[in-house]
Amino acid sequence: MSLSETEKEIFKFVACYCVENGNNPTLDEIGEYMRFDVHTDAKFHVDKLVGAGLVEYEPGKSRSVRLAGQGEQGIEKSLRKQIELLGSSTRALEKQNENLHRRVEHLREELRKKAQQVEKLKDQLGYLKR
Repeated sequence: MSLSETEKEIFKFVACYCVENGNNPTLDEIGEYMRFDVHTDAKFHVDKLVGAGLVEYEPGKSRSVRLAGQGEQGIEKSLRKQIELLGSSTRALEKQNENLHRRVEHLREELRKKAQQVEKLKDQLGYLKR
């Protein structure tokens, strides 16, 4: 199952929240972190993560959004998935950076050509003034 960037961000938030706070986040806290306008947006994306087997959620129970699996295997699986998500984000950023560098080089080359054209026009103009 492919996750959206929003779902990846929520998964990372849940993992970090659990480590930093020693308990699980609420849907409201997820929604606040993600700046969702309505509570149902957080639930929609959490449900997607539940479907992917990354988190568990018990409706009606406070602080029930947690990483899937309570034993070592569940934590290990969640950590591996988090590392995978972070790695894919890093690769995407590196690719984006490469594309930006190519675009900058292309624009520099175009600017250099335009500068040469301007110099030629100046020379022609100077020749005509003589």
